[in-house]
Formats: sequence, C-alpha cells, structure tokens
Amino acid sequence: MYGSPAPATSRASWPQHAAPCPHLGHTVQVRHVLGADAGGGYEWTAAGAVSHGINVLRLDEQGLITSFESMWDGSQADHETLLAIAKAAIER
Repeated sequence: MYGSPAPATSRASWPQHAAPCPHLGHTVQVRHVLGADAGGGYEWTAAGAVSHGINVLRLDEQGLITSFESMWDGSQADHETLLAIAKAAIER
C-alpha cells in the first residue's frame, strides 16, 4: 500500500498538486465511512488508474484535523502515475 499525506500548500495551488492523486477528483465516490473521537476514515472508489482505497483523518483533543492520509494499492497505478504523484508531493 502507498500512503500520501496531504501536502501543506496554499489553496490556490491545491488543484495542481491534487491532479495526479487517485483519492481526489470528480470520479471518487465514498463507499463506507467510520469514525470515533480520535478520528475516522472512509473507503473510496474511483474510475481512474486506482480503483479503491481508504482515507484517514486524525483529530487532536479539540477535534481539529491533525493528519490526512490516503492509502491504496500502488500496483494498480502505472509508472507514470506514481511519478506524477511523487512530483506533486514535492514542495517548491
């Protein structure tokens, strides 16, 4: 499984960074949601190179999001997609 923490970028540049990520975009649909006081997550499906995965949100004591992680089977993505995701994760 590959994980992808959300990049710390400005809102204006987010769509550019998110473009290659299989867990974001207009083809992603939520399949299942679960949660608790410490956080939660949701299983997703998509029509892209990667067909499914899970996103996890961790919360602090005040209920604020401290972490967003996404996991999927990287063997479903081709080499170019994985390189695009890696490039998008690099802060400029």
